[in-house]
Amino acid sequence: MTKNRKFSEQKLLLKVLENHEIRAVNEPSDGGLDFTDWIRREDLERGLSINRIDKIVDKPVIMEAEGPPVFSLVTFFSGEGYLSITDGKKLKLIPNTLVLFYSKAIANGRNEFYPPSPLKFIEVRFNIEFLQKIIPRELNKFTELFVSDYSVPSKNAWLKSVLTPPEILPIMQDLWDLNLPDSALKTLYLKGKALEVLSLVIQFFEKQNNSKNNVSLSPSDKRKIYQARELLEKKPDKEWQIAEISRTVGINERKLKFGFRSILGASVYASLQQIRMELAINLLLETEESITDIALTVGYSNPSHFSQLFKRYYKCTPKQYRYKA
Repeated sequence: MTKNRKFSEQKLLLKVLENHEIRAVNEPSDGGLDFTDWIRREDLERGLSINRIDKIVDKPVIMEAEGPPVFSLVTFFSGEGYLSITDGKKLKLIPNTLVLFYSKAIANGRNEFYPPSPLKFIEVRFNIEFLQKIIPRELNKFTELFVSDYSVPSKNAWLKSVLTPPEILPIMQDLWDLNLPDSALKTLYLKGKALEVLSLVIQFFEKQNNSKNNVSLSPSDKRKIYQARELLEKKPDKEWQIAEISRTVGINERKLKFGFRSILGASVYASLQQIRMELAINLLLETEESITDIALTVGYSNPSHFSQLFKRYYKCTPKQYRYKA
């Protein structure tokens, strides 16, 4: 839907410093964007920080960024846009996904954010020296754990996205919601949560990587996984069954289930729910349809059930979301 909109856009060149500070190299031509106002950053210790962004994007924002070696964990609660490494594929932002970026050298990339969805995410950021001190053995596995179609190994940069695992999402939400006065105890609490997320992420991807030994996907199989997701996107209101999807795209059920989890980072039904929630956001912001009608359009016959699921995703009801926007 974004491609059809016509907005003037703002472009920024950003540079991330060794201390995780983000600076704009250029100023926007119309003077309308001060990127420093976007980020609320907390430095927990040298090499470890947490960034929060909560911003209404009223026009497209294109950011060309450069930064030092880093490992970044980001949960996107809402937002519309794309992330990419230079010369790599664009990764589409989907609400409640966990995006991982790992670089072993200075890396360049591009961030694109589009209206009307509010941009809301939290990032836990580690520099590589910090990780070498606490998890040297695990760090050596990162290039294997985080490989994806969006990675560019030739540039020593890896980008991957999955539905935020249920054991990790509440922690990221806690980090977002925490509103305590600055103190040593607050710093200690945030550091403990950041390290807990790091541990859980490594465990999650090690387990996922080990399971790959049980199923092998050919290039043709991988194309069929993307075709299956497109099928869900075209008819999100349909009561899909695994067997029907499998027959339609021509892949067996075992490979279909495995492919969704390993390539797309979520089960078939979790992916369908993602698609429905993303469509619901667009309908809330771009139409005047009632909540009941939107629920039916995206595939939920029970508006109360739809509202409960929506609140689980976005921490507010559909009505509240529309009002805030």
